[in-house]
Amino acid sequence: MNTLSDSASPLYEKVKDFVLGNIGSGKWARNSRLPSENELVSALGVSRMTVHRALRELTSEGHLRRIQGGGHLRCAAQAPVDADRDQQHHYRDQDAR
Repeated sequence: MNTLSDSASPLYEKVKDFVLGNIGSGKWARNSRLPSENELVSALGVSRMTVHRALRELTSEGHLRRIQGGGHLRCAAQAPVDADRDQQHHYRDQDAR
């Protein structure tokens, strides 16, 4: 079991640091599926709401990309993901089928 160190920072910030640390170290490969929220809850001993907030913030900062029904994927690029652009490509791809 992995526990988050005691410090003055909020738990969701510690979860964000944990996720970014695993990405930065290469433990979680580019474009690979991250552990689920429930798996992170069990591993870190925090609430699902805490994990959800951390992943939501990392997504909005461009570190992760959320795929509906597929969990979080690490972004291939360091630049923030343009969700509108991705959605337009999704619809364009479906129209071509």
